[in-house]
Amino acid sequence: MTISFLVVLLAVNPSYTELQAQFTLTTIFTQRSTRKEVVKGNLYAPKEGVLLFEVSSPVHQLMWIKKDTLDIYYPEEKKLFRIISRDTLPTSNSIAPQLFNLDFEHQLHAAGFKVTKSENKGDTLLLHWNNPEVRASTEIVTGSIGENFVLYRTSGRGWSLEVKLWDYRNVDGKRYPHLMRSKLKKGKLTRIEELRLKEVEVDVALPSYLADFKIPKDAEVKIVEW
Repeated sequence: MTISFLVVLLAVNPSYTELQAQFTLTTIFTQRSTRKEVVKGNLYAPKEGVLLFEVSSPVHQLMWIKKDTLDIYYPEEKKLFRIISRDTLPTSNSIAPQLFNLDFEHQLHAAGFKVTKSENKGDTLLLHWNNPEVRASTEIVTGSIGENFVLYRTSGRGWSLEVKLWDYRNVDGKRYPHLMRSKLKKGKLTRIEELRLKEVEVDVALPSYLADFKIPKDAEVKIVEW
């Protein structure tokens, strides 16, 4: 579906961002051969539930993540790709930027999942989740070390996803993971994504060119639903 319309104000708070950091996203695809991609740029969290990735390398793009919507805009080409997901929990379609700063356990509760078992493995508390309203519900496992959320593991027919978070640091009284790794197996495909942060700051001004940014009226918009 291709649409040439809209003036979309994608920034949500012109004054400040709750989180700002430099990021490096490394993705390794393995199927018949192995391919590696490295993406770099800046990450912003204008408000709770919204993330903005400003990619500077290898190509310039802006990527907004808002609940069930992923917008990817290429300024030089004036093209916007909007991906709308019907999934309420991370699945085989999820990518690392969508998973960063996600409140996994809140999402599980909202989706009707309940803890059916808890166990300690070393210093990690593991919780096993199931949805009692769904027959043959997939079991999901989460893990925490103290107040730090460190593990999310799920699977479906022909695929599995594991997300791990490390290197939590205090930044002005708030704790943020500086390393996240997701591993997706789907058929013969394995995709490993590693998101690293540095120079993390909180409650800083959002750059004005992002706060005031609008999609041009003549931009081409493509919408995809998963």
